[in-house]
Amino acid sequence: MNFSDEIREKIKQFAKEQSQYYLEEAEMTYLEKIQHKIGQTKNKFANKLSKLKSRSDVSLDVQNDLILYMSDYLKDLMEKGFSEQEAFQLAKEELKFQSETA
Repeated sequence: MNFSDEIREKIKQFAKEQSQYYLEEAEMTYLEKIQHKIGQTKNKFANKLSKLKSRSDVSLDVQNDLILYMSDYLKDLMEKGFSEQEAFQLAKEELKFQSETA
């Protein structure tokens, strides 16, 4: 198939640019390939870890908000005459969404 001079020149330029990447990959030693793969995996892990960290920051905020709310609720119950222990049990039952602990 005959291509125009312009397309032939673009094909040559593309091949010249891309051949560097193919050669770099082909010339890598086994250890370099492993290090490259480890680097990619490390980056993926770091991205997932940062997402998890931001989620845990949200979790801590929710926990802190619940502590403040529960503390206020305990004070209100104690002002109504409940003991600290009774107020805690009532607040715990009232605020419980789902529990994994006794």
